[in-house]
Amino acid sequence: MIDIAASVRRWNSENVHVVVARFVGLQGFGGRRADESLAIASTGERAGSLLGGAAEDVIAEAAARVAPGQALLLNVSVADDRAVGCGLACGGRAELLMQSASDIPSSAWESMAAGDAVVVATIAEGPSLGRTLALHPDGTLVGDLGDPSVTLEAVEAARSMLARPKDLTRTVTTEAGPVVVSLMRPATRVLCVGEAVLADALVAQGVLLGWTTSVVSDRIARDELVAAAAHLGPGDALVVLSHDLVASCAALDAALRGRCGYLGALGSRHTQDARADTLRTVHGHNVASVARIHGPVGLDLGSRTPAETALAIVAEIVAALAGRSAVSLRASTGPLNG
Repeated sequence: MIDIAASVRRWNSENVHVVVARFVGLQGFGGRRADESLAIASTGERAGSLLGGAAEDVIAEAAARVAPGQALLLNVSVADDRAVGCGLACGGRAELLMQSASDIPSSAWESMAAGDAVVVATIAEGPSLGRTLALHPDGTLVGDLGDPSVTLEAVEAARSMLARPKDLTRTVTTEAGPVVVSLMRPATRVLCVGEAVLADALVAQGVLLGWTTSVVSDRIARDELVAAAAHLGPGDALVVLSHDLVASCAALDAALRGRCGYLGALGSRHTQDARADTLRTVHGHNVASVARIHGPVGLDLGSRTPAETALAIVAEIVAALAGRSAVSLRASTGPLNG
């Protein structure tokens, strides 16, 4: 819902009634993102999109039935021909949770508008349908789900999602009914340490994915390098391209001590061993800590060019942040939408 936050905040400030729709369940549609959302204002204005617009008329009709303080679950099916006509790979089925935007804590909208992560948990069935809380990365909890035990279950799920964002949406079964827990996080940030042709290729890949990719020289002041690496969060990645042992270990040390979700380092196995030894003996990391580093970085795709190597690296980042082993979908058994 980060993409609609600015519009929702404006409508809320103008006392315009807004209904927000987001996914509870999703099957098909060619891998749509589980964090897509749509906001429909009573003025007729809209922000965001769901399913490429293939079902927006049905969603808008349902939104007209949602008053402030109310919520509903909407099941939507889209046939293949309709889906393909809207630019989707195929049709499918989706369950949507629709609620008044004003029932989601204002602090959540503020965080999302600022590009900060937040988890929103909403009761999806029963008498308390639509009741919502928000958990921020600093531990601040705004709102509750009525029953303390239900709130605790939702908060525990929210904390785990903030700590390691492998899921964007999770449904928790509680005594009050299912609770939809949605992680709203900004686009993945990738910090590349070391200027090289490969860094340019990683920037290009990041653009395709909607990521924010920055490249810093291994010759910048050490405190600047450390600060940049330490600032990375659970949904972000550090990719060390430099072979400078001091600079690369300084960046890796800062990321290991911080909350960075993915750490990767380019180089031969000899270079990897030298870095690992320095991180253990100079920086005080144990074997388990050093093992978090993906080195040599990237999946084994048989890459030969900088562009192919960048593809192998971002593919590994996607898999690692999702908590997945990168195997062929043909060999997997889980849902295809992540």
